[in-house]
Amino acid sequence: MPRRGIQIALRLSSGVFILSGFAALLTTGDHGPGYIVLALVLLILAPLGEWLDSRYVAYRIISTTIAIGYAVTLVVPLVQYGLLEAVTRLIVFVLGYLLLHRKREHEYYQVFLMTFFLLLSACARFPDAAIGLVLPVFLVSAVWAFLSLQLRVESDRGGAGEGVEIVPLDYGRGKRAAGGSTHSVRALFVSAAAVSLMSLLIASGVFLATPRVGAGFLSADYVSDGSAISGLANEVNLSAGGPISSNNRAVMTAQFPDEPGGRFDPERMYWRAAPHALYGGNMWGAWEADSRIGDERRRIQYTVESPGVLARTESGHGRKVKQVIFADDADTQSVVCLEIPIRVEAPGQPIGWSTRFDNSVAARDQARHNLKYTVISEQDSPQEDVLRRCKDTYAAAMNTFTYGQLAYQDLSPKSIELVKQITAGKTTPYDKTVAIRDYLQSSSFFYTINPPPLPTEHPVDTFLNSTRIGHCELFAGAMALMVRSQGIPARVVKGYRGGEWNPSDLSYTIRASMAHLWVEVYFLGYGWVTFDPSPLNEGSEAATVSWLSKTVSRYSMRSKMLWYQYVIGYNPRRLFVNLNSWSLRALAGGSGSSNSRDGAAGGASPMGGAALLVLETALGLGAVLLAWKIWTRLHASRSTLSEDQTRAIRLFRRLRAKAQRLGVDCRGKTAEEMGREFVRLGWIGADEANAVIRTYSDARFGGKPLPVDEYRKWLHTVRSLRLGAPG
Repeated sequence: MPRRGIQIALRLSSGVFILSGFAALLTTGDHGPGYIVLALVLLILAPLGEWLDSRYVAYRIISTTIAIGYAVTLVVPLVQYGLLEAVTRLIVFVLGYLLLHRKREHEYYQVFLMTFFLLLSACARFPDAAIGLVLPVFLVSAVWAFLSLQLRVESDRGGAGEGVEIVPLDYGRGKRAAGGSTHSVRALFVSAAAVSLMSLLIASGVFLATPRVGAGFLSADYVSDGSAISGLANEVNLSAGGPISSNNRAVMTAQFPDEPGGRFDPERMYWRAAPHALYGGNMWGAWEADSRIGDERRRIQYTVESPGVLARTESGHGRKVKQVIFADDADTQSVVCLEIPIRVEAPGQPIGWSTRFDNSVAARDQARHNLKYTVISEQDSPQEDVLRRCKDTYAAAMNTFTYGQLAYQDLSPKSIELVKQITAGKTTPYDKTVAIRDYLQSSSFFYTINPPPLPTEHPVDTFLNSTRIGHCELFAGAMALMVRSQGIPARVVKGYRGGEWNPSDLSYTIRASMAHLWVEVYFLGYGWVTFDPSPLNEGSEAATVSWLSKTVSRYSMRSKMLWYQYVIGYNPRRLFVNLNSWSLRALAGGSGSSNSRDGAAGGASPMGGAALLVLETALGLGAVLLAWKIWTRLHASRSTLSEDQTRAIRLFRRLRAKAQRLGVDCRGKTAEEMGREFVRLGWIGADEANAVIRTYSDARFGGKPLPVDEYRKWLHTVRSLRLGAPG
């Protein structure tokens, strides 16, 4: 194999290897695409750096000085960014230094080690599911990089300008390959591909044997620069003001398996996270107390059937809607679903009913995580006449403390007078609530994610009486306080609204930009009812998401869901049951129901399961035997050269050097190719030269001895060669 081809293979494979290490850092969310740009720049400049390193001493002095300066100031990134980030930056610096200098075998191993450290740093930072796409590329490129480096080392040992001659292992036993070195090179690459495949299989085997304890390193925690960005927050600060940047990252997908065509009305999609009932100091927060009112403590019971399986008493007000949800990087405290969940199934997951008993589900581990779960909700569509019959005797039906918390507000007298004007002539809590909602949805108000600054004192009063421009937090916060001013309990609720339909997998994508705040009002004898005061022009200023961005985001979310379901949530027993079911259905010609719960597909007998077990065991043993055979063939020729082989190599080098001096171009040619070239050119002495080549091949690869006396005789033959065109 020519030296130039080896060098190209080494640069390409090591380049992909290094890029995959930098790509692993991108999956953490802590590093932007600048790291990939840096890696590309280093790889492009590497040949120039090697040339400068070989020509100019000043280049080495300057680069060494920079390295020493970085080492001296290493404490700066340690203090500024922390230990892990400082170590990562040191790894990147060392890797860049190595790439921009000449590299021999030792330096290449250092480059590979630094690349491995990049992957290790990424795994320590809790990368997202995209790491699952990086790991196979990292592993395969590592195999090819190490193989190319070994060929490069063998080429260097063979002398300047010499490639690596690749021959079959049975060379010299009467089984020469008809295609010569081309066939051997092809066989080498096939073997390398087999090693890559086996590496992936072995890594998969190790993975399958590793027990799972949770979401593991896929529990990414995204950092923020502190700027306001759309999404859920633990508290709602009405005085924060300022623009909100739209974040179009997909946060969850939802399917409605029991709905016709999997479709559901997006206008009715209020993905409820948690209510905020405690108000004070312009802030809405969670009220950490039992929020059940009156006889709700008796009527509504919250139970935990098993770890991760929750149930609640049905209210009987609405129809049941089933949702299958995958939440990516779920909220720290809440499990998001449609309002009034009556059953939640996430077996084995650390979830439970909120201790506030406010119809919300809480995540117990207090950590961001990926979560797949099934929910059955009661979608409430209350009739107006039913709500109008609800009484307004809240003070008598509720204890003083609870009523005081749920009706507290600090609106100015001017705002309270405005509410009285809006609700004039309305006698029921329902009619007053609707009048307030309609007022906020009127043309007097305008929705924007870029509201003007509000004062820190009484921002809602400024919003109602002056600016009348704001986003959902201001509209929902204002409505809740206005309703409370009429003595009616109300609270705000955080979550998401709407969904983006994906016909390819019959699911809805919910993005962070769909984060929303609305209001729940309490009606005696009925319960909490949803009202959304945000104007109908909401979303007109939302950032436009390109088709490409939507597609990439959607498929990224799908890959994360599959990764979580089949990798993070891997269960050996469940996998075996699935394989058994699928295989038996295949053997039965596709008959049988895929929904069978008794473990028998299509009425297959237990003998079918035993036969499948034998088949799977045989396939596993076959894979192990194949791996062992490939390993033995690859390592069979790595023994130390004998003295006869060493003399044969020296003899061949002398022949090649002699031919070069006599005008025969031997660059990049194997011994057999050189012999054919002598014959093709019709030079005198071709027979003697080919005799030397046969002696070399027999001694080096065929195991024939080459004593010192015979070696000297052939050296004399080489020195006496006088190649020339026949006269």
